[in-house]
Amino acid sequence: MKRDASKDREASFVKRISSPDSGASLFDERRFTRYERRVMREPSRHEARGHEHGTAAVEFALLLPLLVLLLFGIVEFGLALYRHQVLATASREGARAGIRQTVPSPTVAEIERVARNVLTQAGVAGAAVVAVTGAGGASGTDLTVTVETPYRFFVLPNTVPGLSGPVILRSRTVMKHE
Repeated sequence: MKRDASKDREASFVKRISSPDSGASLFDERRFTRYERRVMREPSRHEARGHEHGTAAVEFALLLPLLVLLLFGIVEFGLALYRHQVLATASREGARAGIRQTVPSPTVAEIERVARNVLTQAGVAGAAVVAVTGAGGASGTDLTVTVETPYRFFVLPNTVPGLSGPVILRSRTVMKHE
């Protein structure tokens, strides 16, 4: 059915071109008819996409490195944020242990031990530095617990020049003694 409609359309087009007032000769009509059948007709689905073979593969090949870099960036910054959250939890738990009113008051070593236990349970115990100031103070005074550790990115330093060395992640918690 579609083929018949296209033949009718072709025939009407040829009639218009070869009308006496258009000045086209029989030779022009045959040549134009061949040309129309080959080029001017409505292309099939396969023919319409025929000149685009491989463009999707080329576009994918151009975008793949950027997508992989984006994926690794998301993973690496996610790991860094996780590590920072662990440090925040360790400093907060150390501060909570240090502000309690007990006899005797919690010492710097006990507060550091609580913070290091949190780091060890999360698998971050390596080169973490725990600093405590104000331990054993009077009620209402500040207790500060600072936890810091170096973090080294795995893949991004090879592609992003600013991330070549370790980054120091630091978390500080200040609480008042009870």
